[in-house]
Amino acid sequence: MEKSIFSFLAACLLIQLAHGYCGSDCFKYMVAGVSASLGLWYGYRFLIRPLDIQRKLADVGYEQHFTQKQWVSKDKLHLIRSMMRLRKKGTLPPVYPNGWFALLDSDQVIVNQVKYVTALGVSSKAASVRRWECCEANGFVFVWYHAENEAPSWRPARDVMAGRGWTYRGRSEHYVNAHIQDIPENGADVAHLPALHGHMALGGQYAAQADRSLWRWLGVHEWTAAWRADGTRGRHVSTLDLQHGLVVFGKFVVFKMNVEAQQIGPGLVILNFKTSFGPIQLVQVVTPVEPLIQKVVHRIYCPVYLSLYASIVLFMEAAMFERDVVIWNHKSYIEKPLASKQESTLLAHRKWYKQFYSANSIQFSNRKETMDW
Repeated sequence: MEKSIFSFLAACLLIQLAHGYCGSDCFKYMVAGVSASLGLWYGYRFLIRPLDIQRKLADVGYEQHFTQKQWVSKDKLHLIRSMMRLRKKGTLPPVYPNGWFALLDSDQVIVNQVKYVTALGVSSKAASVRRWECCEANGFVFVWYHAENEAPSWRPARDVMAGRGWTYRGRSEHYVNAHIQDIPENGADVAHLPALHGHMALGGQYAAQADRSLWRWLGVHEWTAAWRADGTRGRHVSTLDLQHGLVVFGKFVVFKMNVEAQQIGPGLVILNFKTSFGPIQLVQVVTPVEPLIQKVVHRIYCPVYLSLYASIVLFMEAAMFERDVVIWNHKSYIEKPLASKQESTLLAHRKWYKQFYSANSIQFSNRKETMDW
């Protein structure tokens, strides 16, 4: 897998270097033609097929598929939960914010099919007379949750480009041992980007591992980010503007991209990428399965001609996301952190996110003493 990715990225790198830094048109077109041919062949043979297989294996239960693709037994999962309860002692925000949450990918259920799901501490197998308001948007089936049973005050934006000459290219799925607020809060924590995501994604899912990897000699990621919640798209929407560039050999900047990430409520993010090769769209949903267990799914879309590149972006994004997962799985919530000026957006995000809690929102301190939430 890494060999195929390296081959394709090397081809793309040569194309961009030739385009941006070479003066000879003849040399430029020669490098572009040869490199693109090799990159496309290697990418199709070794990258697209494995991603197709990964999609088929993605729909598994959280009791089997836990954080970072580790298969665990129910006994081990219970042990993990016990350790989690001890580690998470202290004051936490409510565990289930009010908003729309994705239960399933739209293509995981067909008309008249019954699917059993577990989310928000509720199993659909249990008898219940409660009526849940649902909608379908952005490739997911969403359900409205509100602690006071209030009607929806907003709905998920339908911004996904699928069906407009774009194609779906794959998905990733993770289960994270963290409070739900930790995950969207990551976007406002702009200071963590160079520290955790500076080294190349191929260096590994651990920051320390990437720091020792040979990939660090090829290049580093540079990030510039700005978070805002100005209310122009509604109180429930915040925006992260992100600029990325890969600096190779300490000199050349390639794979430039601008990303606008819209956080829509507590559980939906739509990321619009403007890359060197064209536009890509990534949808992220976060669903609390239980207190401090979050299901995170990413689905990626692109124009047909960017199918291969979008598959690589999904692979890289999953590797970078798993670096965050390692941190989330071991962090503790500090209610009033000592934040530097650079981290002021973190406090602003917490203030913005409080709108999704209400008087009857379930607190973690109300948990049962058994393993049944």
